[in-house]
Amino acid sequence: MQHSGVASRWAEAALRIAAKTGKEQAWEQWLTQVATWYRESRPLRDFLRHPAIPASAKKEEMRRLLEQLHASTLFQNMICLLIDRHRIELIEAIAEAYSERYDEQRGIVHAEVRCAYPLSDAQRSRLIDLLSQRLHATVRLRVQTDPSLIGGFRVQVGSRVWDASLANALRRLNEQLRRSSIAS
Repeated sequence: MQHSGVASRWAEAALRIAAKTGKEQAWEQWLTQVATWYRESRPLRDFLRHPAIPASAKKEEMRRLLEQLHASTLFQNMICLLIDRHRIELIEAIAEAYSERYDEQRGIVHAEVRCAYPLSDAQRSRLIDLLSQRLHATVRLRVQTDPSLIGGFRVQVGSRVWDASLANALRRLNEQLRRSSIAS
């Protein structure tokens, strides 16, 4: 998935700091938790976004929450810096970019899969196996249902795309028919 340059830079900086302390996995968990709080708690999100609430109050509340996670002081400081720089709204993108970069370091690739219908567990496992063999890497799937595909699926890993959808097959057939009618 593409992230803003700002979110990517924050994620890279966070990963460098986490690596220096050997806490990459803990930072991933903490970032994921903060992103979840931000996404799922409207009161917290509104509180953090409200321009009339001083940054000191926002940071105090976040430190209180982060202490429940036993988050390191360095991590807490980064969250406070996001608040100071008015970047806390990027926390979901930062968490996602961090996870992707951390996975890259561990040889895990992310595949975006769009399917006409939800995949069964067996189909999901088979697709992971096929992609892992083809890419020579561990694959983590992100699956979305997209009825416009009509049937089949579309997989994207980085800039590579495999389109096995019925919609794509129909589009190609339509193009071939147009070309053959023009040539006649």
